[in-house]
Amino acid sequence: MKHVYLVPFENKKTGKDEYVCVLGIGATRLIASRKHKYSYLDDSPRIMNDAEEIKKYGKLDKTKIRFVTKLKDIQSGAEASGWGEISANATVYGGDKGNSRENLAAIRSERQALDRLYPADMPGADIPVMDDNYIEGEATVIVEPKQDPPGPETEIPTPKAEPEKPAASVEPAKQTRDPKSKITKADADGVLYLMEQANIKPTQLGEIMAKELKWKPVPAKIAEITVAQYDELIPYLKRASGRE
Repeated sequence: MKHVYLVPFENKKTGKDEYVCVLGIGATRLIASRKHKYSYLDDSPRIMNDAEEIKKYGKLDKTKIRFVTKLKDIQSGAEASGWGEISANATVYGGDKGNSRENLAAIRSERQALDRLYPADMPGADIPVMDDNYIEGEATVIVEPKQDPPGPETEIPTPKAEPEKPAASVEPAKQTRDPKSKITKADADGVLYLMEQANIKPTQLGEIMAKELKWKPVPAKIAEITVAQYDELIPYLKRASGRE
């Protein structure tokens, strides 16, 4: 399964590509289903009706496409709703492959519903979510912090516990490997772990690769980092996290 991606988006002000770490919606569902069983209610995700839109936003807005997702935890009976919107004129990533504004709004609503139902399990909200079907190539699995399952009160977000160190490599790759070969899943997990320890947001990783490490070209995905690049990136992240 494809999980985490580095996707280039053009900055309309500068005309330059900025790399954004993106989570596949399939990975979000996988994280939730590992500890919980839940179901979708009321034929959601679906477009909000007028009454729902007025109740949530206070008014109708025809310039927006708005979706709602309603979920129910089968064991506890807790329910949560999520809402997602997008401009009716927005250009979406993967539109040339069949992606749509409606699909993106639906995914955003589903991610928010999962965040509200299982706040302790979901990755940070600063990582955007996209449909795996419209992102090409393989990627790396995300590192999940080990935490106790959330209680039945899901409407109030609970503070996330400090993640334990994952069983992942955070040391430079051994030089016996081909420097041009791609890193392993354990290596990629180590990169993600050190990013979190250094408080480096996913949106900053592409800029670090391009500006600080001066890589050309910048890998489109973490899984595409080579062994040689990994040996350069890990010491940088360790210094940033205070491990050196």
